[in-house]
Amino acid sequence: MTTYLYASYRRKILIVVLIFMVLISWIEPSGVIAQPTAGIIRVAPTGTDTSGCGSESTPCRTIQYAVNAAASGDTIKIAQGTYTGSGGAVVSIKKSLTLIGGYTTSNWDTPSTDPALTIIDGEHVRRGVEISDVVGNVSIAFQGLTIRNGFNDKTLAGGEFIGGGMLCRSGDAGKTVTLSLTSVKFENNQVQGTTNGPAGGGGAGFYEKCPVTMQQVTFSGNQVIAGDATNNTRGGQALGGGFFATNGSHITANTIVLVNNTARAGSGGQGYLNDTWNRADALGGGAAMQYNNVNIVGITATNNQAVAGSGSAYGGFACGGALFFEHNTGTVAISDGVLSGNQVTGGASTSEGGASSGGAIMSTDSVLSLERLTIVNNSSIGGAGSDGGDAGGGALYFTRAVSPWGAPSTVTGVNLIIADNVAEAGAGANRWGGGGGIFSQNTDLTLYHATFSGNRVLDSMQAPALIALNYAGTDIGWSTARLYYSIIANHTPASFSYAAMALSSGDTLQMNYTLFYNNGGRNYGGSGSISNNNEVPSGNPAFVSPGAPNYNYHITYSSAARDRAIGSSTTLDIDKDARPIGAASDVGADEYVLHNAHLVVSAFNTPTNIVAGGSTSHTVVHRIVVQNTGDIAATTATLTEQLSTPSAPLSMNVSSGPTCTSGTCNYNATTRRITWSGSVPSGGSVTITYDLLVNVPTDYTASTAIPSTLNYSFADNEGGSGNGTLVSSVFINARQVYLPLVARLNE
Repeated sequence: MTTYLYASYRRKILIVVLIFMVLISWIEPSGVIAQPTAGIIRVAPTGTDTSGCGSESTPCRTIQYAVNAAASGDTIKIAQGTYTGSGGAVVSIKKSLTLIGGYTTSNWDTPSTDPALTIIDGEHVRRGVEISDVVGNVSIAFQGLTIRNGFNDKTLAGGEFIGGGMLCRSGDAGKTVTLSLTSVKFENNQVQGTTNGPAGGGGAGFYEKCPVTMQQVTFSGNQVIAGDATNNTRGGQALGGGFFATNGSHITANTIVLVNNTARAGSGGQGYLNDTWNRADALGGGAAMQYNNVNIVGITATNNQAVAGSGSAYGGFACGGALFFEHNTGTVAISDGVLSGNQVTGGASTSEGGASSGGAIMSTDSVLSLERLTIVNNSSIGGAGSDGGDAGGGALYFTRAVSPWGAPSTVTGVNLIIADNVAEAGAGANRWGGGGGIFSQNTDLTLYHATFSGNRVLDSMQAPALIALNYAGTDIGWSTARLYYSIIANHTPASFSYAAMALSSGDTLQMNYTLFYNNGGRNYGGSGSISNNNEVPSGNPAFVSPGAPNYNYHITYSSAARDRAIGSSTTLDIDKDARPIGAASDVGADEYVLHNAHLVVSAFNTPTNIVAGGSTSHTVVHRIVVQNTGDIAATTATLTEQLSTPSAPLSMNVSSGPTCTSGTCNYNATTRRITWSGSVPSGGSVTITYDLLVNVPTDYTASTAIPSTLNYSFADNEGGSGNGTLVSSVFINARQVYLPLVARLNE
């Protein structure tokens, strides 16, 4: 195994590149037992591992026994329960199989999709699943399973520690394992290094020619803990606390969750091996991916962390709190998700602290497409030292290496919210770095409809929102950042800095239709080439609930961002709402959707009909119900009901009330008017009730209706208003039962 690290400073800013190439081999337990029913073998905790097991009435006891008995292409149905094993893994596979959990011994036809019901448990002493040294090209599928408490502290042939919950490797460059995971959870698995070799894939290591498709897969509480230094060199490097994918192990995922995973590098020694850039690095707290294609739709990545190792001379580098990408062979596409609360922490040293890069994502030498992502409250913290470790990219960090290792770094982002992230250099002297939101180095970066708000750096650092800068290496290119139809708001640059910067000669910052607000008058600057066309008139973007705890950066009705993205061709916003809704699209990630109140007013009489006879006096209870079926409150609403005066010998008067469940209601006996005023919340209602005393002679035979006319109006805080009218009647000697009358909004 060979690891190359290249790093250099431009105002002490970090480039980190890891090149990770390995040769791998592994052995699976053998043993083949004839299966009882062609194509399907069943396993249950109450079963027995005997020759011929696997039917509905006589299931096998262990998954491994069923695997050994199965022929290539078979399906193993697994009843709910917990399964353990012996040896290096609970389950070892070399052939094409489908394993489905969630069945019961009384129902082998329809499995539950809840992975928590069927568990492969490594008991903290062995892997959950090992796929290795397969026989030809194979296809393996898992569905409805939890793989938990897996553990690996054994090296592969190159000295690397890979895969705590699962290891997937073909074992031969000419073979491929096509892996499918559906409704699978990797929980509390661990890789533990015992030397300073690299360690990766706490939950799963997709290590060699293992392209994987994931659907509704969760990685929770998994760890990679690399070994400490040997021979006064450095601790081991850690990659992918949740999962690590490399060497043609392409990732296709729909709805994945990465939560509370950790990649922790080893410590001790000087903190470097062979050269001072080869340090105890931690790469990808949630996941690390390199030399493969990546397409992820639907991602939640929260509270993952990459923690670099310490050393006496140098702390290690920490890169990508949630995700780390390097030298990916095709476009890395990530869309529709939230990355929050992730962190990278550089390694400590008594001399030079380690740098930190990308609290949520770090990418090097790759092409990225980021779309509809909320990236908030992530942090990049440099390592402490007499010389504090630099910090860049509280949210995102993009870079490339110099030749011969480097490859172009190109990033396109559409509908991104980048807010409340922080980059903080390590304690010590010379606390440098920048880009509380984005640090873009030697990268071609283009953003459409991005919202930057409240990102932070130390006063000694630069560009709390975005910084573009270059390292003048061989064939490395310059750094260009394009910012179209975007918002940069609520940043506090230092006196020598700006919210957005093109740092130096050769760097470029291009802006078009950008809204700046509350950045201390220091919106953009630097020594590079800067253009700002069609700047949106400054005004409050009026976010719904910015900052903790809600981090809601949708805009409201009064936002200065509305209808300002003239010429934008982006057709959807961060929520996939259509653009434009108004005269033009809104700048920033959110397209404001007009919300209005909508009132529905109903009137009811009890009884609905008075029949003359018996008594001349009749009490009628009259109820008016005002319902708001709209999206927002009707903040000012009024209602007036005019009672008519019936002709003799009939009479009708208010005998008690009115009462109302909210607001203010009154009766004026002179004008015979009931009035109400108040507000109605979205989804709420108000009921107004009063009693009528109706006098009808006992010998009255005519069919009569005594009408009352009700008028109402309302307004909301987003320009909506309306009014309506309804007529209700008290019926006497009616020949038909009348239904309640309902009036709707005149809009």
